[in-house]
Amino acid sequence: MLRLRSVLFALFVLASTIYSVAQSNPLPFVNQPLAPSAVAPGSAAVALIVNGAGFVSGSVVNWNGTALPTVFLNQDQLTAEIPAADLVSERTATITVTNPAPGGGVSNAVPFAVTSRSRSLSFTSSTYSVGNSVVSVVAADFNHDGLTDLAIVNSSGAAQQCPSLGNAGTGSVAVLLGNGDGTFTNKWSEELSCIDQSLGGVWGLSVTVGDSNGDGNLDLEVLYNDGSVHNQMATFLGNGDGTFTYTVSNMLGEAVAGPIETGDFNRDGKWDMAFPFFTFLDDIVLLLGNGDGSFDFSASGLPVYISSSLVAGDFNGDGTLDLVSGPGSLRGAGPPFSPVLLGKGDGTFTVAPTQPSLSIGAALTTGDFNGDGILDLAFGEYSSSVLKVLLGNGDGTFRERRGQPLVQGFSLVSTADFNGDGKLDLIIANQGDHTISVLPGNGRGGFRPPVVNFVSGGPLSVASADFNGDGKSDMVTANGDATITVFLNTSPRRSATVTTIVPSANPSVYGQSVTWTVSVTSTGTATPTGRVRFTTGIQTIGEVELDGSGNAMFSTSILNAGIHPVTALYLGDEANLRSTSTGVNQTVQQAATTASIKSSLNPSTEGRQVAFIATFSSPTRRPVGQVTFMAGTTVLGTVQLCSGIARLATSSLPMGSTKITVSYPGNSNFVGSSASLIQNVN
Repeated sequence: MLRLRSVLFALFVLASTIYSVAQSNPLPFVNQPLAPSAVAPGSAAVALIVNGAGFVSGSVVNWNGTALPTVFLNQDQLTAEIPAADLVSERTATITVTNPAPGGGVSNAVPFAVTSRSRSLSFTSSTYSVGNSVVSVVAADFNHDGLTDLAIVNSSGAAQQCPSLGNAGTGSVAVLLGNGDGTFTNKWSEELSCIDQSLGGVWGLSVTVGDSNGDGNLDLEVLYNDGSVHNQMATFLGNGDGTFTYTVSNMLGEAVAGPIETGDFNRDGKWDMAFPFFTFLDDIVLLLGNGDGSFDFSASGLPVYISSSLVAGDFNGDGTLDLVSGPGSLRGAGPPFSPVLLGKGDGTFTVAPTQPSLSIGAALTTGDFNGDGILDLAFGEYSSSVLKVLLGNGDGTFRERRGQPLVQGFSLVSTADFNGDGKLDLIIANQGDHTISVLPGNGRGGFRPPVVNFVSGGPLSVASADFNGDGKSDMVTANGDATITVFLNTSPRRSATVTTIVPSANPSVYGQSVTWTVSVTSTGTATPTGRVRFTTGIQTIGEVELDGSGNAMFSTSILNAGIHPVTALYLGDEANLRSTSTGVNQTVQQAATTASIKSSLNPSTEGRQVAFIATFSSPTRRPVGQVTFMAGTTVLGTVQLCSGIARLATSSLPMGSTKITVSYPGNSNFVGSSASLIQNVN
């Protein structure tokens, strides 16, 4: 009986746990890029579109940790408003999404740049000696000061902190705190031999970042080899000041030393990890987070082909994270295969029924490359050295985009927006010839040929972030030797401008020439040049060229009577961005008219024809339209004005004195008027 009660209690606890997990909100996941991902300094408030996965009613978009007014659209999309006050000067902000409890938590961080666009790319590089053999680097803010820091892993070197162990070699993990100017200061390091006393030596492989215990401080997950065929994952919990405390290691087996993908794969609100796992089975391995910095080992049970790249995202739009593995072959044999694994939301996956066909071996990354809100894939084929792009259809299937440029050699592919145009660019690293190349995206899923090519020490890892706070994305590479190289983005940016207009008269009169004085000022050092276009609504009323001081004058008299919202659009130049002035409501009043009338013969005789000539004038233009001649109360006729003059002849006037009146009713542009005389007939 006691045993039965124990079994029933265990089943109750299990059912309660399952119910609790089922009711938990997932940890949200944010895609790159945001829409928009960059705006010019001085922009008005921006409606931001955030695409990703795992959003719920109550999800909140954060700007540098501060909540923004957010609207939930669906499980893959939110909108939020960024106030103009946050867009005044050049900077890079961090966008995250927070899901409410139960479960929930803060997503991965995605950059938002307040920067001017650049038409070309350039970088300056500085190489720093930071370790023994640097194989991995990540960028994040580890001490909450708003500056980007670095975490690096060294694969090997002489033990320093634990020399008594006598290991043949030891890797290490270290943190370099950003100074905000593109330089870094050593803050913390740990020899991996101090946490694993394997006599065969401990070798660092890679590092990834996330908040594994939900305390708001970023933690480090370090993949290392214990000197045998076994790889392990060491968890270092962040203290929030740039230092870390080792907690636990997970034995993984023969795992790849490549990039590790993070996210909430079982939708329990806790941070998980996924990576290819090489054993005699070949599998995708998950480390499912317990929310306290520890993880449970879980294999997907899906045989996959050997690959050194893996990307996560919601590729079929169901709000659950999926995985795509870079193409490879099973233990070097068999046809190429790149599995798209669709997440079930419980930490398990199914193989998508339609799979892309790729060449063996590829460096893989993901992002929305054509701006449709759906994740795409970009990869470099090792065998052909060709960059290919697969555009996502939103249901887990992809279509190949043709006509991509050739780039010789791939070690890894990453993505960022380096020229501030809101379109993702690609970073191509090549260990073979020690180069880093940047391919600007065209926003349609294609990429232009490399415009930047840097010589480095043989890049094994690359990270991008704004290291000096100027709103431009920079790069850092782990070079495989004792160095990292920091590439600061020095691309010339077109400066923001402000256009103002002032009319010479407001209100004005119809037909009156109004002169508009326009002034264009720049936030940069170059005086604006080029043309300014004047519009009223959708109608262009003229263009003028700026003088050498950024000023110009434009005159017009074509506006009809009424109220006209006049704006001036500065079209920009090589150094300055376009801008539009605030609209000015130009009031144009009706023009006054003056009438006169005369007779060809006065007095006249009965039965003899007499002509009446009426003249209408205005201070600005000649009135147009029809006028009416009357003899007393009798209408003599209606005549069209010609050059402001109307003529009517009659022989039907009776004997005596008759009042002859000519009347102009006016129109939308002219005020009416009239004149009269006394015609005597004998």
